[in-house]
Amino acid sequence: MSPGKKRPMTSRERVLTALNHEEADRVPLFTFSMDPRFVRAFGNGNPARAYEALGIDAFPIRAQCWCGDMPLVPSLMNIEVPEGYDTGGGVFAGWHGVDEFGRVWEKGSYITGALKTREDLDRFIPPPRLEERTPPAAVRRVMEKYPDRAHVLNAHLGPFGLTMESMGFEHFFYMLYDDRELVREVLDRRTTWFIDLCRHAQELGVDFVVMGDDVAYKGKTFVSPEDFRELAIPCYRRIVEALEIPVIWHSDGFVEPLIQMTLETGIRGMHALEPAAGNDLGRIKERYGDRMVLLGNVDCVSVLTGTDLARVRAEVDRCMAQAKAGGGFMLATSNSLHAACTVEAVREMYRYAMTRPHLPSIPHTAGVKDRCPRFPSDPFPPGGRGRQNVREVSMKRRIVLTTVFLGVLLIISGCAFVNVKTPFDTDLNETTLGSKRGTAEAYSLLWLFSWGDASYAAAAKNGGITVMRHADQELYQVFFGLYTRWRVIVYGD
Repeated sequence: MSPGKKRPMTSRERVLTALNHEEADRVPLFTFSMDPRFVRAFGNGNPARAYEALGIDAFPIRAQCWCGDMPLVPSLMNIEVPEGYDTGGGVFAGWHGVDEFGRVWEKGSYITGALKTREDLDRFIPPPRLEERTPPAAVRRVMEKYPDRAHVLNAHLGPFGLTMESMGFEHFFYMLYDDRELVREVLDRRTTWFIDLCRHAQELGVDFVVMGDDVAYKGKTFVSPEDFRELAIPCYRRIVEALEIPVIWHSDGFVEPLIQMTLETGIRGMHALEPAAGNDLGRIKERYGDRMVLLGNVDCVSVLTGTDLARVRAEVDRCMAQAKAGGGFMLATSNSLHAACTVEAVREMYRYAMTRPHLPSIPHTAGVKDRCPRFPSDPFPPGGRGRQNVREVSMKRRIVLTTVFLGVLLIISGCAFVNVKTPFDTDLNETTLGSKRGTAEAYSLLWLFSWGDASYAAAAKNGGITVMRHADQELYQVFFGLYTRWRVIVYGD
């Protein structure tokens, strides 16, 4: 090394510098999870070698989970998976039945939740099994072999998302009204469980934790910001206060309305920041970059799923230009290295990122206004309670929903007869229908009687579909709802 020239930072130094909101010698590289196909492509089946080959600066330490006797990522443990039991990707391949948290799986895809009452709590709050989930000897081997890397517990087991999934989304949303205390109790026990998991990893020497806790989807959050503040924020504060290492929050979907209150808990950073969901990296950097470390934002929906490497490089440039200045940024995908990403695009993303140490910053609106959909900063009105998905509901709820719908219809439409079909999707330019079609229907009569099941699950089952690709909704109505038929049509394979 020539006199006066600084030595390159180690990966660990680079990551810790970013976590302290300082600018490293280059932007650190990160991934939240990696599908087995990339472990095979880049590491010949060895995860650590795959991370090393891609130049990733923070090596993930995992917490194992089980569905019956089937662990996560069984293919990397030479466990045979039945043919067709990998519909959700390689991570959950072989999961079929009810897992230890109460989530119901079908051939590797999440279906619903089994935790319905207080009697289910002890059954679906699993024992810690800390040394089985994160074996100390295995962690030490990785840390000793890669002492220059940062090490992170990536655990998609945060209390809020896991509570929703284990109860089933429909049941969870109804319990917000019918038995809010049950929701609080599940959240409290899941938080305690997650703290124990993180403390164990902390004792083993990890540098930080990424808490996977999905709370949003495209354009909106699952619950209103008011409900999120009341229910999730106390859990996050408990987790941060229980640990001595930084906590990063991972969530898919549009999270901008929740960032400020999340910062108040002491959460150090945010991962994913999906551009396709409406998150504007430049805007987030401008508003919160001095207080929150940002990870992610490389579009893994349309960019990394192709083989246009020039487009991959442009996406890396955009992210760095918007978020690199001043430090506190790690480059990663806007979700994970999932099965739909291509090997060529993933390789180019990380290779190119290591060659771009210096880029000028740009205003948050430049270069993204044509590709990042805009959503209001607060998509819920004051006092809103969030999304409700209706399935297998009581007669009383059906009547209330039908009455509200009819009232709106009478006011704004004046239609005595309605027969319309509309798509559920918004990204129709990227939609493929698949080879199968399934339908499900529900009915109401005289504004008093309702029956049927118009859920996605019922339509998929009726059509023999295991992977849904698109859905339409059809409404047939006579005389403002004297007779109404709801029909859901799903397409897939």
